[in-house]
Amino acid sequence: MFFKEQSFKGFLQWAFYIFIATFPFILYEGYLFNGTSTRAMNTVIFVEVLAVVFAVKVLAQKKSLSVVLSPITGALILLLFSFFASSLSGVDFHTSFWSKATRTAGLFYFVHMALLYCLFWIAFEEEKPLRVFLKTFLVSSGIFSILSVFGQEGTKWFFASKPWEGLMIGNSTFAGMYLYAGFMLAIYFVFTQEERFRRWWKNIIPVLFVFNPYLINFDIFRGTVNVFKNPTSIIGSAQASSITLFI
Repeated sequence: MFFKEQSFKGFLQWAFYIFIATFPFILYEGYLFNGTSTRAMNTVIFVEVLAVVFAVKVLAQKKSLSVVLSPITGALILLLFSFFASSLSGVDFHTSFWSKATRTAGLFYFVHMALLYCLFWIAFEEEKPLRVFLKTFLVSSGIFSILSVFGQEGTKWFFASKPWEGLMIGNSTFAGMYLYAGFMLAIYFVFTQEERFRRWWKNIIPVLFVFNPYLINFDIFRGTVNVFKNPTSIIGSAQASSITLFI
């Protein structure tokens, strides 16, 4: 029963919903680089569990696999091939494959990202569950954005004594990138709603992803900087994402 196509897709979809909902909130304190290492390890474990389940399904049903090429899939295959080639011809294959424990930038991690991409599109071939995934991401990242107001770079109510932990994804730059992605997807969500689902309050959803210390300098609200005298003082601690937002 579990390995029936719709049941298995439902399992994959729920696995992705739970993963993306909890992604910014799980932290292994003291583990390597805390925020970044935690998310990388969680992603690797998540992919490996789903890959094993998928492999068991294929073997149990004795099905063959086929790859539907698209421009993105083709580009990713070429990218992986170039990674393999450079790793094999490089000075130290061991380092090229595993990278450093605190960096997760080796071939091992990129292969997992490729598997994640494939599993994602197996799960979300249809638009309706893909919209649910988008909503789940927006709710989770929106909560993260709101909580960041009270974190280290906001009011300092939470995690004030623990830099690089708590309401960051390793550091403010990664947190800003994450929330900027949420901002862009929120705009996409608002403008692609069906007419019957449109509500006025949904138009302000993107604002949730802007009002945080990573994208807006909260010293403005503390009165320690004057944005009229120095317009660039509005830039948040995640400078690249903040500048991209305002541009």
